[in-house]
Amino acid sequence: DGNGNLRPLEISLGGCAKGYATEKIVDGFKKEYPDICMILNSGTSSIKASGIRPDKKNWNIRYVNPAYQEQ
Repeated sequence: DGNGNLRPLEISLGGCAKGYATEKIVDGFKKEYPDICMILNSGTSSIKASGIRPDKKNWNIRYVNPAYQEQ
């Protein structure tokens, strides 16, 4: 704060764990179904696209940057 008081530092590893879990889930599906195409949404911060879409188009993933949302 402005008075020189420091707040305790906190570190969260939740995002890292969610990203790791997302990768492991996709790896499992790809091992079981090698030709699978999919998008796995594990929450807005962890989205994984894998494989080639049946229509051969690129994957399009849309996201909203909370820093630029309108009030």
